[in-house]
Amino acid sequence: MVHKLCNDNQVTTPKGVFDAEFYLEEAYFSGNIEGKGRIRLLVESPPEFKLRNVFVSSKPSTGRSGDLRRLFLSTNQPPASYTNEGAPA
Repeated sequence: MVHKLCNDNQVTTPKGVFDAEFYLEEAYFSGNIEGKGRIRLLVESPPEFKLRNVFVSSKPSTGRSGDLRRLFLSTNQPPASYTNEGAPA
């Protein structure tokens, strides 16, 4: 989510989001969707999620994700566990 928020808001992506621990070996489909629903998620998922083998709907949802986005943007600081050192400009 941090990677997508950074890209959406032209903020430098913290180097830590590219660590191997944030990539899944097996695909994850939101809501354990099966069949044609998976095809929809394969098409709709934002590239930052597809990169990590996570497939979700790109449709806006109401809920906590909006709160997280506002918090991230209001502080304009990545989580303390991330660093921009060595990240491409």
